[in-house]
Amino acid sequence: MLKLKLLLPVFILTLTLSSAKEQEASIEYDLGQVLQSERIQKKYEIKEKIKSAVSLCECVKIKVTPGDKGSVLEIEFNPTGYNGAIVQEVKLLDEKDSLITLKLKAYVKNPSK
Repeated sequence: MLKLKLLLPVFILTLTLSSAKEQEASIEYDLGQVLQSERIQKKYEIKEKIKSAVSLCECVKIKVTPGDKGSVLEIEFNPTGYNGAIVQEVKLLDEKDSLITLKLKAYVKNPSK
């Protein structure tokens, strides 16, 4: 069961990458300094209409909903186990089958150090 859970995101990502038609675009969000012990929840509105999203790390959960002029991305980042500067990626596929990489940056601080 664990193997299936780990392979499913890879399979979805492969399908996403194989159906993307155009050159990949990129969006970056800086979450700033965060503590290892806190979960960060952010909401961003983007102009693209997103039809699927795949996080490349279990530490990032993403929910996509339609917005007024595009899509709303609800992101939860769990920095447990990280320390220092990190970048996590989420792959988005828009309604035109264009691939967009969402990069989440953060500086994770260990409160005990």
